[in-house]
Amino acid sequence: MIDERKTFNQKANAIRQAIDLDVSIEDIDGLTGKLLRLTCLVGLSAELKARAKHDLKDGELIAFAKHKHEKLAPTMFKIVIEGECAELYGKLELADRLNAGLVHCMDSIRTIISLRKEEMKTVIYSTGNP
Repeated sequence: MIDERKTFNQKANAIRQAIDLDVSIEDIDGLTGKLLRLTCLVGLSAELKARAKHDLKDGELIAFAKHKHEKLAPTMFKIVIEGECAELYGKLELADRLNAGLVHCMDSIRTIISLRKEEMKTVIYSTGNP
């Protein structure tokens, strides 16, 4: 599991670094390049989220099997399973938040590029150069 977790963390860090890459809103080529990098990471993000869900379900089943013979109230049983799977819940939350951040960042970049494109058209038309 340690190697798998390291791989998960490496992939998550790659997504985080791409999202955090600082690009000036004046740099259309930089924005386009960042958008392309982010687009390439969408599949990786989906993979991380699917892997995190799978690992969580496996963890819940293991915790259930471990405690199924104990006489616990259903609420306590749920708390025990959630406690044993806390790291896996965190992993799923991280994957989900990275996926959302990736999508929001891509949407923002598209909006900025569209705005810059319209500004360029306005400048061209106002100077009389069609």
